[in-house]
Amino acid sequence: MRARFFAVLLCTFALVGACAIAPEYSAVAYKNATDLKVESLELISESTDSYSQHSLQAKDLTENLDKAYEYANGLPHNEVTAEMWWKIKSPDQPLVGGYLALWRTRGKVTPALADEYQTQVAEAFDYLICLEANKKTLSRCEAKAPAGDG
Repeated sequence: MRARFFAVLLCTFALVGACAIAPEYSAVAYKNATDLKVESLELISESTDSYSQHSLQAKDLTENLDKAYEYANGLPHNEVTAEMWWKIKSPDQPLVGGYLALWRTRGKVTPALADEYQTQVAEAFDYLICLEANKKTLSRCEAKAPAGDG
């Protein structure tokens, strides 16, 4: 399932990216992506604890993801990157927002599930970071194939 999700996601971005006017590199957007990757992975590693112990951190992370999305969405010709931010933050998608919603609902998660999501989230942020970094040179991000089939 995970491999199929990433295949569809990456194909969507490749098609949209091929038709778009090249957006300009943003150091702020790059910093948002790198900082929020670290923050997200750290919080996911804590999700074997009770959600209530980390609810303020989860709220802060959600707000920071929302801000990063709004920033990226406001940049001209930045639809591909903004869409990736939306997928990362959305509680209806299987990335950070979806994971936080799952954790909140379950109360805590298993180490195996946390590890699986960390891999997925890291790959999504790596792609986002690549998208932003490569705006300087207008080169493509070569997506890594997902490690397993979820």
